[in-house]
Amino acid sequence: MLAGGCLHWFIQLDVESDNDIESEKITHCLENRNINGGCQNHHRQTEVQTLHVEESNIEKTVAQLKNVKRSGWIRCGIPLPESVADHSFMMAAIAFAIPQASLLDRSTCIQLAVVHDIAESIVGDITPYDGISKKEKSKIEQEAISRIACHLNELDAAGAETLSRLWQEYEHASTPEARFVKDVDKFEMLLQADIYERKHPTICLQQFFDSTTERITTEVVKTWVKELVNKRTTRLAVLTSPSKPEK
Repeated sequence: MLAGGCLHWFIQLDVESDNDIESEKITHCLENRNINGGCQNHHRQTEVQTLHVEESNIEKTVAQLKNVKRSGWIRCGIPLPESVADHSFMMAAIAFAIPQASLLDRSTCIQLAVVHDIAESIVGDITPYDGISKKEKSKIEQEAISRIACHLNELDAAGAETLSRLWQEYEHASTPEARFVKDVDKFEMLLQADIYERKHPTICLQQFFDSTTERITTEVVKTWVKELVNKRTTRLAVLTSPSKPEK
């Protein structure tokens, strides 16, 4: 079970990772992306650019994750939204909180968290609003992983094999660790939504809770989500309750 202090640590860690430095424009390799709809009727057309991938330099390719902003937050009008690299780092940090009783391999979970969105350094953050099927998304990301592994292979063949294996393990949720990390992916999004709501009180991100909470399958993460939702419910109740007139 996740102690309240641990949830507080997650929140503090994510808040402190925010910065107010203007980020570079989002880069995508997909053309004509349309992510209209969703958040508070906020319609936004993502600015499309060509992603300049340094094919011969694996470090520069993967570093693009620092520039790819999470599409869901852009769609909701979040100022200075987190990058995919921010998201992946937070997931890896959360993986350190795996209870020993879960019998999950902590090291594997951390590695899965680091690798799970690495294809987005080439293809960008594809969401359901992009009109791309899950099958096509998986194919596009598989091609990106193959390209990344190919270039990594020039430096370290074992590392390239490990990266490909971990991504496949996550993509197909083929192990208990992969299923846990998939739930951590959802939990981290809810955690970030709560942080953004507290930082920007005029923005409501209820849709993320509505679409995600019931999709959590692992008991550990269910406990974490329940604690987060309870804290959020209490916070919102205080904000919406009418103030009592002074006597």
